[in-house]
Amino acid sequence: MKLAILGALGCVAILGSACHGEESGTVHTPGNEAGATASLPTTTQPTGSGSFTMPDEVGQTLQQADVAVRRLAGDPGYTPTTYDLTGKSRTTLPVADWRVCAQSIPAGTTVQVVTVVRFDVVQRGETCPSS
Repeated sequence: MKLAILGALGCVAILGSACHGEESGTVHTPGNEAGATASLPTTTQPTGSGSFTMPDEVGQTLQQADVAVRRLAGDPGYTPTTYDLTGKSRTTLPVADWRVCAQSIPAGTTVQVVTVVRFDVVQRGETCPSS
């Protein structure tokens, strides 16, 4: 059974089922090469403990950003969500081919491990949209 952490404030869902919410994003987990689209809740009760300080991952590859956040969270299974900024809903794999343009949690913010971090990305070679 594979678990993914989803949600603006955190939700644990079994892949293939979704948490209820208003946002959605692509979740990539090891062994789930096609990615999975799931709803992201806007509120939920924290279920874990621990925290980390969010680094600035803008400009990094998605792979570098994923590794950094998983290391800081102390959980190799911690799975940030992604959003294809072109609006094409492309699968963000392989992660080394994507670049982080924005992140949902500002750098320097204390993040609870149950909080989902979303990286807004474009493929390498594409330009990040202006904000």
